[in-house]
Amino acid sequence: MFRSSSEFDKQLEKATSHLLLEPDWHSIIQICDIICQGDCQPKYAISAIKKRFYNQNPYVALYALQVMESVVKNCGSPIHEEVASKAFMDELREMVHKTTNDKDTLNILKAEGYTFPTLRESDAMFVADRAPNWSDGEDCHRCRVQFSVLVRKHHCRACGQVFCGKCTPKSSTLPKFGIEKEVRVCEDCFEKHNPDGRSGKEETDAGKSSSSASGEAAKAADKTRKEEELKLQEQEELELALALSRSEAEAKSNKDVLGKSHSPRTYSSPVKENPSAAKVTASEIDDPELARYLNRSYWEQKQQQEKETPNNHSSHHRERTDSSSKIAVMNDAYPSAPITTAAVVHS
Repeated sequence: MFRSSSEFDKQLEKATSHLLLEPDWHSIIQICDIICQGDCQPKYAISAIKKRFYNQNPYVALYALQVMESVVKNCGSPIHEEVASKAFMDELREMVHKTTNDKDTLNILKAEGYTFPTLRESDAMFVADRAPNWSDGEDCHRCRVQFSVLVRKHHCRACGQVFCGKCTPKSSTLPKFGIEKEVRVCEDCFEKHNPDGRSGKEETDAGKSSSSASGEAAKAADKTRKEEELKLQEQEELELALALSRSEAEAKSNKDVLGKSHSPRTYSSPVKENPSAAKVTASEIDDPELARYLNRSYWEQKQQQEKETPNNHSSHHRERTDSSSKIAVMNDAYPSAPITTAAVVHS
């Protein structure tokens, strides 16, 4: 009760705020729904709206009158009984007789030539659907079982008739009467307001399950897409690594070719074959010990030949130096007949 009253006060504060430029119909409809659902007593609602009539801000009073009009048109006889009381009517009469500015303004505008549409009673008539009042009885309206201590009495919010617990096992929302929460209804009214056989709660659960299923499908699709992207990325990285290794191998081979082409040529004297090694038969070569000794002697001979080669080059260089010095001495002794180096060399 207190929670509903606080919700009503909150919506009334929003609907009659002095900051509004036009009526807040959403809050006004919420106020009507709260009263129709029985969450707020009509007497409390009328007294709270009536307090807004005497606010110092004229806009608050104007919006309070707008809320009162909507409540009277949409909330049925409980509100009509509160509004039609003598005390409330006297207060409204005092408010109307307090000033005549509206009539004076209307007469002035008519005198200035402005025309106003005539008021038609058919435009002021309205029809509001409201939940019926509860009827009373000593037995169930459907199965005719007598109510007792064990058989409790229940009312259908849609038709207002009295039923037992077995005849009112279901609940449903009643948007036609402004009731948006689940309330107890009989089976006939449930089938009338829910042709598909599902209540508002079941529809909500079905919507949640469908949304959860769609969410799971979306998650599965995202997971599959991420896996495909990961596989594609791994394949691209592998291809890139192969291309890099291939390019490095090609660059290395090109470098080796260029190094071989620019390397200086070296000449070495032919190696003389060892006659003793040539005379070795096939049976002797098959012996591993003999093959090892033969190979050792071969490399020792090669090493000795390499040592002898630089000695030959040094002796040849000394001979050329001695011959050049002798030629220089002979030129000094016989200047008219010089002796060339080429002649000595070729001789």
